[in-house]
Formats: sequence, structure tokens, C-alpha cells
Amino acid sequence: MKAKRLKKGDIIGGISPGSYLDDRGFEKAVKNLEGLGLNVKLATNARAKEGYLAGSDAQRLDDLHSMFADGEVAGVW
Repeated sequence: MKAKRLKKGDIIGGISPGSYLDDRGFEKAVKNLEGLGLNVKLATNARAKEGYLAGSDAQRLDDLHSMFADGEVAGVW
């Protein structure tokens, strides 16, 4: 199975599957994607924090599953 090439205007699902990223770094990453002409849709728990992680295991897994299930999301970042 081969993924489709992203194009300007596509929606990228933003998740945080690992370590928590501070606000400055997170905002910079989103702006970089938007600068490429992509639209960013953040997952429900993308800004959650639990210790050094970006939310609980359940929150991070739920975000991943919800983005894969979302028909308007062309890619997950």
C-alpha cells in the first residue's frame, strides 16, 4: 500500500505520541506545516501533559486512532 502525495490544502492531523513539546516548539512546528500550504487539525489531547509525556497512554492512543479514522485527514504528524 502506498500513501498518496500530500498537496497544498490537505489536512494534517497533529498528534503528540511521545514526549511533551513545549508551546513554543509546538507552535513553530504547526507554523512550518502551514507554511507548506497544509492545514493542521489538532487531536483532542495533542497538548495534554502527564509527567514528561504528552498525555496518558490512553490519550495518545485515542488521538492516533481518531486521526487514522478521520476521513478528511490526509496525513498524521
